[in-house]
Amino acid sequence: MHPWPPASFLGCLTPGTRKELLSRGQRQEFPLGGVLMRQGERTSSLFLLISGAVKITVVSENGDSALVAVRFAGDVIGEMAMIEHQPRAATGTAALPVTAQRIPADDFRQIRRARPEVVEALDRVLAGRLRVDLHDRVTRSRPARARLARLFLDLAAQHGQPVRDGVLIALPLSQPEFGNLITASEPTVQKTISELKRAGVVAVRGHRSYVVRDAATLRRIADAADDDHDR
Repeated sequence: MHPWPPASFLGCLTPGTRKELLSRGQRQEFPLGGVLMRQGERTSSLFLLISGAVKITVVSENGDSALVAVRFAGDVIGEMAMIEHQPRAATGTAALPVTAQRIPADDFRQIRRARPEVVEALDRVLAGRLRVDLHDRVTRSRPARARLARLFLDLAAQHGQPVRDGVLIALPLSQPEFGNLITASEPTVQKTISELKRAGVVAVRGHRSYVVRDAATLRRIADAADDDHDR
C-alpha cells in the first residue's frame, strides 16, 4: 500500500511505473519555507511530491504576490516548464517539510514514451486542475462564506488528519492566503472564520492550523449557496 490518494499522479500509477519514476533523478528534502522552484527560472525538471505540501505562488507585473494553489503528497509540480519549454510560471514553496523526487525533463520524457500510463496520468491531473479552475471561476460570484466552506472541506479531504474533535488541517496558511485561494479580501476571510468558529463549525489549533469540527454543516453552507445561485 502507498500513502498517496488514488486520484493523485503517483496514486493512480501502477507499482512498476511508480517505482521506475521514483528511481530517476534525485530525492530532495525541503524544510518549511524551502523553495523547490522559482518563477522565471529556466529549468525544466519536475518534482514528484512524496510527502508534505507546496504553495504555488505567482508574482504579477506590478510586484503583487498571490497564492494560486496548494499541491499535496502524490502530486506533480513543475511539469508546465517541461511541456512548454518556457521559464517557470510560478514559485513552489514548502508549506510543510517536503520530500520530493526531482526528475530531469529528459528522464521523464523517456519514461513517458515507454509507459503510456504516465501520459494518461498526467493528462488526468491537468484535466482535473482545469476542472477545478473552471469551477472556481463559476463560484467566485457566490458568497465568500460558501467559498470558504468549500475550501475547508477540500483541504480536509486532501490533507486532513483525524483528531479527537474533528479533522485537523495542519497547513500554515495565513488569512490573506485563504483570501487569495477564494478571491476574497482579508477582512472578509477574518469575519467569516470568526463566524464559523462561533458556530462551532471550525476551531483554531496552534499557529495557523484549523480543525473542521462539523463537516456536515460546512457542506450545507456550500451546497445551499449552490442551490441559491442556480435559482
